Amino acid sequence: MKANPSSVMVMEALADLSADEDWAEAIQRMIAEGDSALAAVEATAESTAQQIETLASDYARARAEDMRAAGHLVAMALQGKKPLSVGDVPAGSVLVAEELTAAHMGGEDLSHLAAIVAERGASNGHAAILARSFGIPTVFGLPGVVNAVKEARVIAVDGATGDVIVDPDDETSAHLRIAIAAAAEDREELERFTTVKPVTRDGVSIIVAANIGSVNDLDFATEAGAMGVGLMRTEFLFMDRAELPDEDEQYQVYRTVLERFPDDEVIIRTLDIGGDKPCRAIDLPKEDNPFLGLRGIRLCLAKPEIFRPQLRALLRAACHGRLKVMLPMIATGDEISETKALIESCEHELEREGKTYGPFELGIMVETPAAVFSADALAKKAAFFSLGTNDLTQYVMAADRTNPAVASLSRTQNPAVIEAVRLVCAAAARADIPVGVCGEAAADPVLSAVFLQAGVRELSVSAAAIRRVKRQVCALELKETTEQGV
Repeated sequence: MKANPSSVMVMEALADLSADEDWAEAIQRMIAEGDSALAAVEATAESTAQQIETLASDYARARAEDMRAAGHLVAMALQGKKPLSVGDVPAGSVLVAEELTAAHMGGEDLSHLAAIVAERGASNGHAAILARSFGIPTVFGLPGVVNAVKEARVIAVDGATGDVIVDPDDETSAHLRIAIAAAAEDREELERFTTVKPVTRDGVSIIVAANIGSVNDLDFATEAGAMGVGLMRTEFLFMDRAELPDEDEQYQVYRTVLERFPDDEVIIRTLDIGGDKPCRAIDLPKEDNPFLGLRGIRLCLAKPEIFRPQLRALLRAACHGRLKVMLPMIATGDEISETKALIESCEHELEREGKTYGPFELGIMVETPAAVFSADALAKKAAFFSLGTNDLTQYVMAADRTNPAVASLSRTQNPAVIEAVRLVCAAAARADIPVGVCGEAAADPVLSAVFLQAGVRELSVSAAAIRRVKRQVCALELKETTEQGV
């Protein structure tokens, strides 16, 4: 019997509480002094969160919110109330919140929502990317919106422009209805591209694959006509839980994904925790700038007790399909070499244990300036490149992707980012290895043309964008693109 998700959330929150001796002692002291258990939990949670926030780092803020969330869940349980998740929001609703994180939405089916609006966060943060993957209008970084909509009867959200209109007048409503009808007509026209294997007008075949976060995304991807998986974000197996997934749980998930695409390649990214993706089950160091700290491959190599089970699970799953594995946040060739040594060690272990396993190609995400400038050397160790344009843009432009104040800098269209893409594609061509794009920019009609002209032959996008990207590819002539200097 599977545990109720709400019950699991409460039990994990209790585990967090019991693991913090200072918190537990403070609660017991307040109860002994005559406070109710409810008051003691709420007060101690808030006090502890405020103390953590004095550290003034992104990690501290994330951990403080974890503390508040755990206290809130336990307080609700003491009152006999069921905690709500994003999935509990009624169908057709516009979800408006102060903050929504990737942990809140990882693994959730959001397709029933009409739109999502949040006061904090940026449009290119992981939470916003996850929301848009369901084709939902999404606006992040709109301060004061929660209070602004409290008395609203109708909320109109335009994800393309970032506009949120409260109780629109008749004229505005009429314009919105026309726009909605046009969008619906366009979606209907896109249906014919579901089974299309796109080829440019000058005969270049392009793979359009899916970005997924969990097995819950598989139906959306296959129904949209995905030609495999260009990015599986494995971090959502690890986030928002008190205990890490073991090898067998990971193996079953990876096998399920591979078996859904028996004829297509599936690219699974190893654990990419850190930055705006904290994990309660991993003891991460307190860092002033987590985006430049122990994240991605750095964390995995520093904690082989976490990395080895994932590598073993991937090796076992490789027997069930066309698996490729890619490493995030690569900055040096040594990181690839160290990973290969771990893989070899895991292979020997599995062989001794009599467990079946298979080989997989090992590639890398190119998302750091170091990887761009050493692409020729890295191409000698990697079987393929995948451009992670979201983080590549952040690091090239030195602009925090989660900070709305620098959103104008965090744009892949910037000439410096485009030049980085061209350098990587040129290095891949010299080494005769494939290069794809798995960032959000792969769905942009102008940018995708630039990428393809540079040598990219795989675009991996959210399920909601697959048909549209196929149509864009079929309308494109790469020679024409080159001549126009796009």
